[in-house]
Amino acid sequence: MSLRVGVLTFHRPINYGSYWQARLLVEGLRAMGHQAELIDHDSPAMRTAERRLSLRPTLPTPVPREDVPRYKEKIRIFDRAHEALPRSCSVPLQSIGGLDPYDVVVIGSDEVWNLRHPLYGGRVAFYGVKLPARRIVSYAASFGNFSCWEGLSEPWSELISLLDAVSVRDENSWWMLKHALGREVPLVLDPCLQFDLPEAGKSPIEGAYALVYGHN
Repeated sequence: MSLRVGVLTFHRPINYGSYWQARLLVEGLRAMGHQAELIDHDSPAMRTAERRLSLRPTLPTPVPREDVPRYKEKIRIFDRAHEALPRSCSVPLQSIGGLDPYDVVVIGSDEVWNLRHPLYGGRVAFYGVKLPARRIVSYAASFGNFSCWEGLSEPWSELISLLDAVSVRDENSWWMLKHALGREVPLVLDPCLQFDLPEAGKSPIEGAYALVYGHN
């Protein structure tokens, strides 16, 4: 049976991991025959905050002036890629409840439950509040750098316990929910490992090479 599925995740950051986990989860669900799309939560304030972070990715180290045009071009490239993703109409995060209802909303993957996230920490939509769906589940959700040793307090643990199904992608998140919910939840693959990547084309580099990804 084909279901109408909305995916609620971090799909707009200027971040390769965020982009690919969002895209591959939606494409994977579509390959299974479902009508899947990203729930396009968006606002001018969030876009501005995201761009400020993207222009200063080496904080606290200052960005060399000659690198600024490259970061601006990177933002433009991501903007074009985001616009090509299957998505709902754009709405503020707090207005998602006004969208046409889905059969299922999938929360995840990515660190959607990271209470320390500078932009999205503690946003209740990522815990299932007022989402327009018959069933609400998480897939490969993560608490990011919010450690399980700190524990999960109310209302977050209660909200997660009300979801129809829960899965996480990392050991820290697994232990967090084992302590908070008193039960073991499935530990699953990130969409980037679960689903096939599209053809990337021919590598511009001949022969063996090492790719170093990161900064600072």
